Amino acid sequence: MKMKKITSLMLCGLVVATLATGCSQNKGADKGTEGQTTASTTSGESEMFPKIDLKDTMGNKVDNSIFKNNKLTILNMWNTGCQACIDEMPNLEKMNKNFEKMGAKIVGVNYDIQNEPNQVKDIIKKQGVTYQNVIVNSNSNEEIRSYMEKIFAYPTTVFVNSEGKIVGQMEGAIDGPDRVKEIEKIIKDNSK
Repeated sequence: MKMKKITSLMLCGLVVATLATGCSQNKGADKGTEGQTTASTTSGESEMFPKIDLKDTMGNKVDNSIFKNNKLTILNMWNTGCQACIDEMPNLEKMNKNFEKMGAKIVGVNYDIQNEPNQVKDIIKKQGVTYQNVIVNSNSNEEIRSYMEKIFAYPTTVFVNSEGKIVGQMEGAIDGPDRVKEIEKIIKDNSK
């Protein structure tokens, strides 16, 4: 009997600790605070971005060939319930125009498990976004769904080079001046 109480207390403590940790990191991301940055990698050991077979919000087919035409593709992962994600979109629009001059481009990746593309399209239109956006939902291929399920905080931005390799990642909003400088460095580091 005593052992059951101790085990129950330990399990409750573990659950509370796990929830507290997850909530605090998500709250920071939702407020748009700058989170963790994983620096660009230069060894040939970068992880390949998973296979994608999606459609963008305009109905165009999107696959991994999107990476080939850019020095760097900046995948900004967001969802409709993330206010920080939505708030940074107008700045991402401006940043994208500058990044394109450097050979990079932003692509929005919405994780819409409820399969409501019209809500996604409405947000994009309201925020004045013209950069490409794709939607990952329950109908998307398993590799990309599995990848998106592992993202802990939104927004999260993943940097993919022209070979399809992940060369960096940032959690939290990326539209602050320090973040822009970091991104510009990643673009330069991945120039051919």
